Amino acid sequence: MQSRLYNITLTLVLVSGLLSTVACGAPAISMDAPTVTALPGQIASPERPTSTLAPTPTLDIAQLDDYIEGMRQLEQGNFELAVAALRRVHRDAPDNEAAQTALAEAYLQWSQALVANSESDPEQLSAAIDKLVSGLSIAREGSAAYQDLQNALLPLQSFLQGKLDLAKLRELRPDKAELSVQEELANRVLELLGTAFAANPDLPGLRDDYSRALLIAAWIAEARGDAQTARADRLPYWEEGRRLSQRGLEVPPPDSEISNQLAAVEQRLDRSINPPPTARPQPTSPPSVGTGGSSGGSSGGAPPPPPPPPPPGQVIPGVRGADVGQARAYLQQLGFAVAVSPLPDGQDGDLCNGWVSYTSPPGGTTAPVGSQVILFYRSWDKPNPPGC
Repeated sequence: MQSRLYNITLTLVLVSGLLSTVACGAPAISMDAPTVTALPGQIASPERPTSTLAPTPTLDIAQLDDYIEGMRQLEQGNFELAVAALRRVHRDAPDNEAAQTALAEAYLQWSQALVANSESDPEQLSAAIDKLVSGLSIAREGSAAYQDLQNALLPLQSFLQGKLDLAKLRELRPDKAELSVQEELANRVLELLGTAFAANPDLPGLRDDYSRALLIAAWIAEARGDAQTARADRLPYWEEGRRLSQRGLEVPPPDSEISNQLAAVEQRLDRSINPPPTARPQPTSPPSVGTGGSSGGSSGGAPPPPPPPPPPGQVIPGVRGADVGQARAYLQQLGFAVAVSPLPDGQDGDLCNGWVSYTSPPGGTTAPVGSQVILFYRSWDKPNPPGC
């Protein structure tokens, strides 16, 4: 009975289609090899071709050779080969979310590997950013993979831009730029590196660059304060410099030399902001005159005054890596007579021009106030080493 109903329905469909075509004036349909589309609820006869409008089965990409190869290469850290294989999967199934996620994850891992091995080299960081951007163009917006890529991209972009600006800041020595220009660039560097540090403090090289930027910014604030004539105008700059140096010590920098310089700036500014009270001189009694009309001796005269005490000692701070001009001003503030001398050729080739190498007497020793301290620094007429 069901077979008869099917044949009837099929005949009606064919006839209806034929009449509609003829009525519209279209050419007649050849009846040699009819194409039949099954009606809703019916199953097409197995002897007849299926409709191209039938739903496409979901593609299981995990069974594809390219997917298997891509995941194997990804596991082994061969990121370029992994991406090449997974791009072929994505090309064949561009709307497949699993294919999108796998390729986006490959780009993310590739970027992370570049950053880990970059030693904070700007070219490597830039290449890592390119991989994240490629991944974002593949991942579905709003997906977990898309969010992971964005979370990695934003601090990396801030780090790279801050690093490039820090290199410019280190070139703006006091003899080459006004303090206001240095301050403006330093604030920009701190904003960029601070954003990166808040999002991902473990980026290779970020702590070192961020603490160095804070040190330079503290120096600039101190110099701006010293340039003011009234103490009330100096205090805001000094307090800002102390805050920056304290922030730098909180990072903390991996370079102990930067830590020492930050601590020295903080102590120096703290003394400027809160100077110790000055001791009042005690009045001395005038010598009494003996009854015999002569002074001194055992016949009633006053004893001779004691010899004056030696000048008080002062610890010479370590100023290696500091700008020679700022180091000289600091030592003079401590009461030393300061002389400067360029280093002989071939010494401390890693220092930037104008930076202090060592002092004589050496830092950490005690010398009388008023005695001479010599600063040995890298001369300005030499080519700067890389990174300066």
